[in-house]
Amino acid sequence: MIPSITQAMKFVRLHKIILQVFLPGFIYFSTVTDLTSQVLTAVSIDGEVYVKFTKNGKETYNRMVFGPVVNAEKIIVKNNSKVKLVNEKNMICSLDKPGDYKTIELGFTSPVNTTMFSNFLKQFKSFFGQHDNPESKSNYKNTIFAISRGQEGNLSPDFPLSGILPYGRLGTVPFIWTNDCLECSYVVRVYDLETQREVFSATTTKHSLDLENSDNKLKPGKRYYWTVEAEGIGQPSRKVYFEMSKNADFEEKISKFKNEADFEGNDLSETAKNIYILSQLEEADLINYAVLYGFYLKERNPADEMLHNVVDRMWYDHLLQP
Repeated sequence: MIPSITQAMKFVRLHKIILQVFLPGFIYFSTVTDLTSQVLTAVSIDGEVYVKFTKNGKETYNRMVFGPVVNAEKIIVKNNSKVKLVNEKNMICSLDKPGDYKTIELGFTSPVNTTMFSNFLKQFKSFFGQHDNPESKSNYKNTIFAISRGQEGNLSPDFPLSGILPYGRLGTVPFIWTNDCLECSYVVRVYDLETQREVFSATTTKHSLDLENSDNKLKPGKRYYWTVEAEGIGQPSRKVYFEMSKNADFEEKISKFKNEADFEGNDLSETAKNIYILSQLEEADLINYAVLYGFYLKERNPADEMLHNVVDRMWYDHLLQP
């Protein structure tokens, strides 16, 4: 006898209840689609962790990176490595032993403080929702070089970006630009927007220049713009307008968001917490603060390729915006 649709649905609901009662924390079934796939986000990675997926009938293995884990069939954890994954219900799966794990068989548990962890994940996922392309840096460089091919005087100012710049941030403000001329001398100029007077200029053969003791030149609450040009070649770059913050608040804001990250994501990696801080700075429309904090993280962690990629995709995504 073939069961009716109503009977079949009752059987599925009963089977689901049995699983939830007798197998708590082993496998979380939120919908039937969980049996074949899981929407996962990597929030903490230590050591070597890989993702296996099939593309065009061919098995492929990629190093896992922070953020969404797309179309993964297996998670491969190497010796002395571990990873924490979150599913679409903000439940956690911790893999801290070497082995191959099928994603459809992963077990998830609820965080100790669901509300705080959800707040943390909201910011964490928001970052990767805005910066979903790990190739942002190369895309930007390729675009600029294609535009400036055969025109050495065509420069692109990269930092500071438009917006608020933290006053007195350790006394130094970096100016950075992109150009494919390796033998040019560059002149950086900063102007007071109100008076149109030049407040700073300097020459370098590099593609960056640090304005030391910037608080002597750039005053709190005032608006400026800067340009860069290759000496004797072409015209100055486009003007980039920025405003100094009214207070020396860079360290204060970083400390505030760091305390939140430590509190809401206390058992996650430092990289995950730093992504939270970057996301909060962006949400507060403090893009230059976020990029400067990213520079600081890269300087402190020169060998951390995943962290460098996170910072670069954020920075260059903003540069790619029209």
